[in-house]
Amino acid sequence: MSIIKKLASDTAIYGIPSIVGRSINFILVFFFAAYFTPALLAPQIEFYAYAAFFFVVLPHGMETAFFNFSRIEKEYKDVFATAMSSLLIIVGFFIGLMLLNTQSVGRFVGYPNNLDYVVLFTIILAIDVLKSIPYALLRYLNKAKKFAFIKSTGIVLNVVFNIFFVVYYPDMAGVERNIIYVFIANLIASAIEFLLLTTDIFKHFGKP
Repeated sequence: MSIIKKLASDTAIYGIPSIVGRSINFILVFFFAAYFTPALLAPQIEFYAYAAFFFVVLPHGMETAFFNFSRIEKEYKDVFATAMSSLLIIVGFFIGLMLLNTQSVGRFVGYPNNLDYVVLFTIILAIDVLKSIPYALLRYLNKAKKFAFIKSTGIVLNVVFNIFFVVYYPDMAGVERNIIYVFIANLIASAIEFLLLTTDIFKHFGKP
């Protein structure tokens, strides 16, 4: 019975932050609607719709592969290093491709005069994809509390930075409200969340 309780507890710890994160992102759209017209809000909605596709393609099954090949405990660090290396190569190629073709991508998505959207979206997406394997590592090592802490921290920071950049920063800096600040807020939150994972990345990357 204790095993079942632990399994249920861990499942909740791993699952709830993800559910809460998606729910808050949905709620934030309504929050942004109070400050931006539909035309100004459109880029954020469109780019994050594209993100759903890339979140499936860019990890190319490495998270599942990590769990499958890590069943032999003594080899899990090698599997982690291989999965991270593969992800770094794919993400690096993606970043290069996007940044070298920023104008073409901007025209394709309908924002040829807002190439900053493409650049920021690319970096945010790259960071978020790179987080998938370190999070898988925490799950494999049964570090449920650390997993939940970092996930929750990322969610809270995302909300805080969005409120700051959308509500307060424009008045403080004397600039117009722009949807690009939403991208900047997400970038900062994602970067900090990734930094919180680096300890486990360096600890297990390439070590026998």
